[in-house]
Amino acid sequence: MQLWTKSGSYPSALPPSDTDQEGRIWTDLANNPDGQAATGWTSAPPAPAFDAASEILTWTDGAWRVEDRPADPPPPAPPVVRVTKSDFSRLLTFAELARMNAKRRQVAELTAADYEDPDKAPLIELEIVIQQFDLPAEFIELTHPDTVVGVQLLAREGILDPSRPLERIAEILANVAPVAVP
Repeated sequence: MQLWTKSGSYPSALPPSDTDQEGRIWTDLANNPDGQAATGWTSAPPAPAFDAASEILTWTDGAWRVEDRPADPPPPAPPVVRVTKSDFSRLLTFAELARMNAKRRQVAELTAADYEDPDKAPLIELEIVIQQFDLPAEFIELTHPDTVVGVQLLAREGILDPSRPLERIAEILANVAPVAVP
């Protein structure tokens, strides 16, 4: 099918009639070269071949252009999930909270010499997580990388259910409350 353009417009089928600059109506444009010329319609060049998987065909400034298909935009960032500190505590079971309190007592007993002892490094890392939890911020962002590391540290230190630490990490970061055990 022959495509036509008027004043550089995107190619389309020739209309059956059109008006020239003086307001005269020209009909049967498909069979009327004088009417085509008077109304400004010109034959558009055929579209070039292109690979639709990697290229796009555009019409710019009265000419076809084959351009690389733009890369897909990156996926949107996951939404920020914020919970209050009390809601975060509700994501832990009673046993996990008890183990957390026991670790808090161990942290409180650290001495200056313990900070030089490589065997105490995990407890010192836990101290940092506990200190961050005790900061005055009201909310904890479950999607923040520091929170993910902190929850992983809780699992590594045996605070989270040691029989299924990976599941507990996923549940907490997904803001899923633990199931009550009878």
